Amino acid sequence: PMKGVDTLPGKSHYLIGNDPKRWHTNVAAYAKVLYEGVYPGIDLIYYGNQRHLEYDFVVAPGADPTSIQLAFEGLVGGHGLMPLRIDPGGDILLQTAGGKVVLNAPLIYQEIKGTKRIIPGRYVLLRHETQGPEIETQKVGFEVASYDPTRPLIIDPVLVYSTYLGGSDWDEGNSIVVDTTGNAYITGATDSSEATFPVAVGPDLTHNGGWDAFVAKVRADGTGLV
Repeated sequence: PMKGVDTLPGKSHYLIGNDPKRWHTNVAAYAKVLYEGVYPGIDLIYYGNQRHLEYDFVVAPGADPTSIQLAFEGLVGGHGLMPLRIDPGGDILLQTAGGKVVLNAPLIYQEIKGTKRIIPGRYVLLRHETQGPEIETQKVGFEVASYDPTRPLIIDPVLVYSTYLGGSDWDEGNSIVVDTTGNAYITGATDSSEATFPVAVGPDLTHNGGWDAFVAKVRADGTGLV
């Protein structure tokens, strides 16, 4: 089951369309979204952190953290290419059709008397499946050093950043690449007007027809557009 945690002040109202029966009013907002029991004794919590989306696995006392498995589908292998590997620093390196993706090493800790106690741990490769000569699915788990089994354990797969790009209408990202300094380049199409979709100075900033193409450059730390 899924539920909101830590109610935030204020309510939202969605008055969409002309049928009041389909309107949604007094919708509460929450600081966190909790998925209970994604594994026995293990919950998954999503939350915002300085405008970034993060998620933690919360392992209850007595539960087994090695039961957690992450599956990465559609990896590009073959021809001697490893579609997924773990580098010496503990980061996951993914090889996809669009290029390389990096997932930072996990942060694992326990809260003891209001202080975070870091617990050594790392990603470990589990079994993989092959759907064709080059497309594979790889499963990844966690290996955790000794910790206090009477207290909850937090496993935080660190997310570098999450951000938003869009306007007031339908926007669609089709491809993304990252340069050597971490800047992200996104291309796609937008049906939003120039008043709501972020645009740069140029010869033509008007909304033309049904769709406009866009190319955007996002700063390496995700704080905004270049």
